[in-house]
Amino acid sequence: MDRRRARHDPALPGRHARDRGLGARRDAARDRGCASGDLYAGGDQATLLRRRATGAWQNVRTSLDTGESITSITCDRGRAAIVGSEGTVLLASGTNVVRMPSGFDRGWHGVSGARDETTWIAGAGGRIATIEEDYVRTATAGPTVPLRDVATIGGALVGVGEWGRIVREREHGFEESTSPTDAGLAALAAIDESRLLAVGDLGAIVEVRWDGATLVQSPTDASLRDVLIGSDGRVLVVGTGGTLLRGTVESLSASRVRDAGDLWAVEGTPDEAIAVGDGGTVVRITSTGAERVPCDTERSLRAVLRTGDGGTWAVGEAGTIVRIGANGCTREHDGDATLDAIAHGPDGRPLAVGERGTALARSADGTWSPIELDLGGNHAREIERLGRHVYVVGTGGVIVRHVIADGT
Repeated sequence: MDRRRARHDPALPGRHARDRGLGARRDAARDRGCASGDLYAGGDQATLLRRRATGAWQNVRTSLDTGESITSITCDRGRAAIVGSEGTVLLASGTNVVRMPSGFDRGWHGVSGARDETTWIAGAGGRIATIEEDYVRTATAGPTVPLRDVATIGGALVGVGEWGRIVREREHGFEESTSPTDAGLAALAAIDESRLLAVGDLGAIVEVRWDGATLVQSPTDASLRDVLIGSDGRVLVVGTGGTLLRGTVESLSASRVRDAGDLWAVEGTPDEAIAVGDGGTVVRITSTGAERVPCDTERSLRAVLRTGDGGTWAVGEAGTIVRIGANGCTREHDGDATLDAIAHGPDGRPLAVGERGTALARSADGTWSPIELDLGGNHAREIERLGRHVYVVGTGGVIVRHVIADGT
């Protein structure tokens, strides 16, 4: 039997050790240890043992199915925290065992606690959770690759990110699927209900379908940062060096906006759009050409939002937020973390997100105030309103979903 156990051992805080009698790995306990210095061992067929003061081992009854194995044990707030191969999380004190709902039915690989710190659990498919006082809190629920953008195919979420990663929503969570490129993918747009178009580094263009993904011939090797697709199928892509791609998925041509630098984002339609980029670049794009819009900032602008009432905002480095008008920009916020995305938030207000999980919402008087989105300190990369939800995605594979509450 593969035994895993935890006990109080002040001589070994925060370290792994071996017990010569059992010869199996132990997750080291906190200094205060499990209740009464209890020592537990677990293994196959839902076996859980507790060592008595006499040195004898007794079976401890649990609610585990006999087909489930105990995979790891540690100590948590004076209790033994025990995880299993089918998503089970148990807390034990003496012979008393309580099962905690985890919302997970796949295997946990390990559980680890540290003195005066949160106890963490890691599981299959990139699942990471924490054990709170009386519940299990999911931190990530899928692959932990940094994601850059999300969209949907047939109502199922698809994300793209670094190293060409493509992540799909499946029945039991998110799974990484095969990609035809290892170039980072920066943005997604819907071609139709069954196809998406992703663009990324070194001119990469990928058509994503429900059953796979293929490379699309690209007219450039510039890195591509954002994409729009109109209702008639026409495409507009922006990228480094002022690159613009226009046409259809099957036939794209490249041009450049002179002295524009790298363009990071575009919003609107292929016939009428605003693009933003390095050095405070703002470009107004029409069906016949592109022209610069003066903007009183030299900071890189990373994302742009246009609203139905004609408002346009861009966000970027060092917490910069500007409102873009017909004749230039008005600065509304400055300082703090770099902001990488802006969109309508769950309550309909403009919402900007970025480094260290920063989230700022705009009030009617033009001020921007912090709000809590439960991003766990992860760097937020993109915001999308899809169906009835707002999704915020970012590093660590984080996908946070909020129900739209603005009546739309």
